[in-house]
Amino acid sequence: MSDQSSDYPYPAIEELPGDLRLIAEVIGVEPTMLLARAFGGTQLYIIKIDRYENRLRNKQIREEFDRRTAQGESATKVVTDISRRPGLPCIRQLWNIVNGPDERQLGLW
Repeated sequence: MSDQSSDYPYPAIEELPGDLRLIAEVIGVEPTMLLARAFGGTQLYIIKIDRYENRLRNKQIREEFDRRTAQGESATKVVTDISRRPGLPCIRQLWNIVNGPDERQLGLW
């Protein structure tokens, strides 16, 4: 991988070929050119991050639940409060998250 940058201005998105154009529409031309320089000529597979994002979200829910219940709030109130936030799982799924295996401990094994 080379740290050298181009002495030329970056092209417009419309001038980029194939998938580089799609990538540039999401992250911009300059980062796309850096990516192309670093990985050009290789096949690059970008995994979906849904599972990772869900695990991170669940970890944050579990941490908030543990913190608030340790401060004396009832588990029912905490789960109900969290369930009211947009984009979060329903109450039943939240109970599964807070009562399920602690992802923070699973990383040790």
